[in-house]
Amino acid sequence: MQRGRKSPDAAAEFQVAAVLPGARPDPPEDLTAEQMLVWQAVVDRMPPNWFTPDLFPLLCQLCARHQFQGVGGRVGGF
Repeated sequence: MQRGRKSPDAAAEFQVAAVLPGARPDPPEDLTAEQMLVWQAVVDRMPPNWFTPDLFPLLCQLCARHQFQGVGGRVGGF
């Protein structure tokens, strides 16, 4: 990932969905099935509205890292 100001094309890389007050965000469609399970486990452990749309890219990276490290099934243990 490059540092610095992002071009408009790079900003379009992340899709931001609206989240209703009191609702937990659904995983983005571009995550794998395993990454979606990690997303859901992490999001379900926190209060509603904990993850705001500006944190979604960071949460996506967390999900990808867990899948890469092979701990996707053990999310509840951290």
